[in-house]
Amino acid sequence: MAPIYIAIALICGYIFASRSPKTRYRYKRSNGWDAYFYVASWGGVFLVAGWFVTSGMSYFGLLRWIANTLGFVKQDIEKLVPVEKALINYEVLKTFAWIAVSTAIAGACGMLSRYRFNDPITRANWLSQNVRHSPEESLLVYAASTRFPLVVTLSSRKVYIGVLTMPALENGSVEYIELLPIMSGFRDKDELTLHLTTNYHDHYSKRGLLSGIPMGPNTLSINSFRVVIPAKEIESMSLFDKDTYNDFKAQEEQAKIDKSNALTTQADNVLI
Repeated sequence: MAPIYIAIALICGYIFASRSPKTRYRYKRSNGWDAYFYVASWGGVFLVAGWFVTSGMSYFGLLRWIANTLGFVKQDIEKLVPVEKALINYEVLKTFAWIAVSTAIAGACGMLSRYRFNDPITRANWLSQNVRHSPEESLLVYAASTRFPLVVTLSSRKVYIGVLTMPALENGSVEYIELLPIMSGFRDKDELTLHLTTNYHDHYSKRGLLSGIPMGPNTLSINSFRVVIPAKEIESMSLFDKDTYNDFKAQEEQAKIDKSNALTTQADNVLI
């Protein structure tokens, strides 16, 4: 029976882990035996809980009452349970009830955890506390929860600046990010300086998308402009502050002017 109990523990643990976002977050980041032991440990918890519940139901006669209420007789049970007729007794039925109760508890706890995790604030708070080990995930959670604009540079040197949708980190490693662009541009090939060429925010404003009332006959909404970016295409990410960008851009332009003036002065001196 030991292999059967181990299998039931794994099944209960997997049912809970697949439904509970918090548990699935760690399960998806476990490898090899770590994943098996993690799932089995949760399954053991539910087997113990199911044993207590089933024992209580048996002690107070609830199991017999349920069987009588549903009209089950021994002949019906012999047809349902794939066990030799001679082996069917109250203890065997109690074992099957224990397995069923343990599985039900695992599923119910998983659904309850998912329901609580659906609250955006609860989800953001939990993720922010559990992604500290990963600078990339920590930045994504912070940008999405605070709605702080994010600069995403792609391998093609294309740059998007926008508001990030909270990634589903509980489903495993990040494969894509979803961004509502505010501006876009590119990075210079040699100096990698940022040049912005498209202002999506002005376009949203002109179309009335910011107020939720589109201008014209089109049915576009602001969510129609969301961009999905594969994680493998991302070279770098950082937060974006417009005032800081303008200050750095002014310094950059001033440096170019100073350099140009210096070259002009040097050329004049050579001619003299």
